[in-house]
Order: sequence, then structure tokens, then C-alpha cells
Amino acid sequence: TVEAAYLEPEIHGFMDIHSVVVDQNILTKSVVLIPTNPRSADKYIRQYIKWGETEGFHERSTCANRATENRAWYDLTGRPRGAIIWPKLHQYRHIVAHNPARLSCNCNLYDLFPLSGIDEIGLCAVLNSTVLALMKFLFGHQMGREANMVTEIFDVKMLLVPDAKYLTPSLESRFREVLEEIRSRGSEQLVDVNSMEKGLTGELAMADRQRLDDLVLKLLGLNDLATRSTLREE
Repeated sequence: TVEAAYLEPEIHGFMDIHSVVVDQNILTKSVVLIPTNPRSADKYIRQYIKWGETEGFHERSTCANRATENRAWYDLTGRPRGAIIWPKLHQYRHIVAHNPARLSCNCNLYDLFPLSGIDEIGLCAVLNSTVLALMKFLFGHQMGREANMVTEIFDVKMLLVPDAKYLTPSLESRFREVLEEIRSRGSEQLVDVNSMEKGLTGELAMADRQRLDDLVLKLLGLNDLATRSTLREE
């Protein structure tokens, strides 16, 4: 037991992400954030620190290295949190989540930080497109069975991403609208692996994803509607 003031919701893994926007109300795990000098009145957090030292946590390499940064071994505060969360592990869904509350995430999730002048919601929408889902197959690698895939940090850095700095106000507004539509229904399998239907299934068959992909192709400079439609069908 520790004082609630030191606890914050944590995005622990990909299964905590059900939509293109992180919902902190459904998160089940918390991270303990203790500054180097916690308040002397908070006895439970001080007992927690003392217990950690009796367990030898302060001697482990990661914790001990914090001393070189003039931080206590238990101090996890001050770390930048990304505006967008990219998962390291992938399977049937393609989902990249906006993190408006700037919550902490676990090591199987990557913090993304838009460059200055880049609209974070517009960038998040671009990253959720089928164009980026296909890019994962070019730069990521398979792991095990059942369509499991891994994108390491170096893989993510190599991904070819349509440049969100070229979003016009009109396109940016339309990206926000379609991302809100996708958010409202939650994330589904990109392809329904159990479907016996021919043609598009799963999210690929959904109108909001079709609109998102159409906007991304337009961002890439494909202004002809028939050309974009043909590419989306392919």
C-alpha cells in the first residue's frame, strides 16, 4: 500500500489498447512515480522504498545507474511520454494510439514524438492507415506463428511514412473526423481471418478505413479519385 498521489495509470501492453485513442479509464495497472525526495509525511511510500532496498532492487544495474543522473534509484519521474503509442508486437490488428493524457507505457510499446509543426492527431491518423500496415511487412519481421510480427526500434525508424507536415487545413480536419469515427467503433482485425467471404473483410471493408486510406493517398499527391480507388482495391 502506498499513497495514491504516487500512482498513475500505465499502458502495460498492446492488449490495453482497444481504440486509436488510449482510454485511461479501462487501464488495470499503475506505475509508481516517486520523486527523489518524497514528502516526509508520506510514511507508506517511505516504507515501500525501504522494502525495495531490503530486496536489493537498488543494486540492480538499471536502478543503480540512476545515481549517475543525480536521481534516486526508485525515481521514474521526468521521463518524456509520447503523444502517440506504436506497439512493438503486432498480430491481426493494425492500431497506433493517440495518447492525449501522456501516460507512461511499458517497454513493448514505443513513445512517438511528432516533430515541431506536425499535428499529432493528423500524424496518428496517417500511422493508422493501411499504407503503414503494409510497411510493417517490409521492415518488421515474423515471430512464431499466427501472424505474429515484431517491429524493433530500428525497424520503426526505417518505416516510410507519408509526411504529415504537408497536411492542408482541409485534409487535417478530415483526418480528425475519420479518426474519431474509427475511435467510436473500436479496433477490429484488419482482415477477418475466419471469414469465408471473397474480397475485402474485417477493417479493410469498413467505410471509415476506406476513407482514411483515401485521404492518405491524397496526401501522397494522388488527386485522381479513380486512381485512388484502384489502388485501394489492390
